[in-house]
Amino acid sequence: MKKALFTISVIALIALIGCKHDLQMAITELNGGSDTTVINPPPPVDTMICFESQILPLFVSSCAKSGCHDAITAEKDYILTSYQAIMEEIVPFNPNNSKFLEVMLLPATENDAMPPLPAARMTAEQIALITQWINQGAQNTTNCANTCDTTQFQYTAHIKPIMSTYCNGCHQGTSPSAGINTSTHAGLSAIAANGKLVGVTNHLPGFSFMPQNQPLMDACYRTKIQKWVLAGAPNN
Repeated sequence: MKKALFTISVIALIALIGCKHDLQMAITELNGGSDTTVINPPPPVDTMICFESQILPLFVSSCAKSGCHDAITAEKDYILTSYQAIMEEIVPFNPNNSKFLEVMLLPATENDAMPPLPAARMTAEQIALITQWINQGAQNTTNCANTCDTTQFQYTAHIKPIMSTYCNGCHQGTSPSAGINTSTHAGLSAIAANGKLVGVTNHLPGFSFMPQNQPLMDACYRTKIQKWVLAGAPNN
């Protein structure tokens, strides 16, 4: 009996290593094929990832945009603005069999790669976050505890990550939506100076609502953005 249990454990360990190896190879390919690419690790297993504030915004920003998987275009009948729709091609606890993750990891030149060129690909950190969420069971976690601190609003540590989660899927790369690039300080500070950044993120009259197809982003994030803008949008 002990020998049988040992054999099963070894097989399970080999399978686990194989899955992790496949994912690492795909992420390396995503980063240009370099095996020296430094990838920030996903959150620890005991830290539950929040679908509502961490995963859904990534799908909306990178996938559910005009011409792709928004309510109007619904490319391939996918409207990726809800948990139910995203779970159509996500297998809980099994990232290697989750189609939406698979197409994100395809080389940019592949026909099924998502987001398609000329849109910018998801970053390795974002892929790792989605992978960790799937490994945790791809739960529909909402109203998550928020440890956001409105007294902290430096560009690099606080504002840039907000843009990466909520905005960069549409507004980066060689052909950013509306010609606005939120992935760089220069691009973001330009719309900070003319009032657009505060207007769109707070859904003020006369502005397009951002992020598209979603409610207001977290109040703490909006406060950080406003404070950064009022401080002169420094590159700090």
